[in-house]
Amino acid sequence: MPKIKYYKTTNPYFGLNQKERTNKNIEEVVGSIESRWAESLSFDEIDIKLKPIERQKPLFPARINEDLEENFDGVEFSEYSRKRITEIFEKIGEILEDPCRVFHYLQNLDQALGDRMKKQGIDKIENQPQYLIAGAGNFIPGPWPQNYRPLKKNKALDLELLEREREVGINLDGVGKFFGFVGTDAANQFVSDGHIFAEDEHSSKFLFHGKYSHRLAFEVVRQAAKSGELDLSIGETKLTQKQLLNLAAFTWSAESNLMSWGLLFDYSKSAEASYKGQKESDSFEKRMRDLDPKNYDFNSRSPFIFKSLITCFGADEVPNLSAYLLDSHYKEVAQMINKIRKSDPNRRLADISDEFIYTCCMDAMSTGNQFNSGEITENFPFLVGNKIENTQKFSPKYSEGIRRKDPKTRAADKNFYDSIHTYVEEKNGQIRPSYSPQNVTEFEQALQAPKSIAK
Repeated sequence: MPKIKYYKTTNPYFGLNQKERTNKNIEEVVGSIESRWAESLSFDEIDIKLKPIERQKPLFPARINEDLEENFDGVEFSEYSRKRITEIFEKIGEILEDPCRVFHYLQNLDQALGDRMKKQGIDKIENQPQYLIAGAGNFIPGPWPQNYRPLKKNKALDLELLEREREVGINLDGVGKFFGFVGTDAANQFVSDGHIFAEDEHSSKFLFHGKYSHRLAFEVVRQAAKSGELDLSIGETKLTQKQLLNLAAFTWSAESNLMSWGLLFDYSKSAEASYKGQKESDSFEKRMRDLDPKNYDFNSRSPFIFKSLITCFGADEVPNLSAYLLDSHYKEVAQMINKIRKSDPNRRLADISDEFIYTCCMDAMSTGNQFNSGEITENFPFLVGNKIENTQKFSPKYSEGIRRKDPKTRAADKNFYDSIHTYVEEKNGQIRPSYSPQNVTEFEQALQAPKSIAK
């Protein structure tokens, strides 16, 4: 793999109002972007090797605990079954900690997604970012390429995943999406009924977490089981996907007291440290350490890293999936940029390019309040916010925050928007605030230099 060019922040508190210990408000964000434009962005290069993480001990070093039921969704608990469940969980963790295996087990889906999109007239998507951005614990895609045209994807990935999920008996009544905070008990009840959920990306740091991360992780599990590498048998019984979901939601590590779901599919170092009473202080040194790519790993048990792996490094291994997720990511950030420009009545940012504002937005999200990587925080002022309209409660049985969207797909007159600006205008039904790109040529020329970029 060639050297990776990436932006690195010089201010690990860029998104934080240090006096109030809150995320900066929209006026402060506009001012910070304007000030940074007068300074420079710092770039560097790094060699990246996609390799498994080196774990010192098992995820479940002692045993698992479970709800006090002798027969749990058809799984009888005994010393033997606990041992086998532990072995299954360890194997899932081992696979998700190896980026090459993650890519391998996503290639079947990638091919099917590509075929589905070709039928819609979408082929050979060129939307790799201009560079990467060093976030807290993982890379983030940098700005979209020049002449990028957003896709009209017609829910191709959602539909392909749903077909696969229903084949194995999960999401039979549709896909639930979590809006905002959904408590552990409410989430576990939903999962135990055979649902693997999506996340709304319009709030907090869920854009980095990813809408599809959990569903894609279970696609990896399904393909690993099909290949024979992952043995789901307990004696003569083979676990179904629904039973596996139940076991992940209602068992936990006897040593760490962390839920199996959190250890396998929603992992964060900060959450584990917090459970162990080892939460670090929010120091300058810690922030700089977490923002340094030399300290990253590729542990896709974290949904943040899972999405980062696909969007930042998946172009060769899973090109259709990578392009699909990048397209969704770019559209979301374009909405942020639009909101920032609308919050700039004096046009202080009129001469500043979208690419520059894009990078500042990602930097602010990475360096705001509750800094720790993999940690969901308060909303940022430039986010679009929860789009709960045009949704309905998934079922009276479940939490208000578990909802479903209109399942209909709509035939598009063409498969691309003319430009990212056209997408924003169509999305909002209004003309997007403009800027005068007096310095764009200089900005683009400076992108060729790896170390620094002036305004």
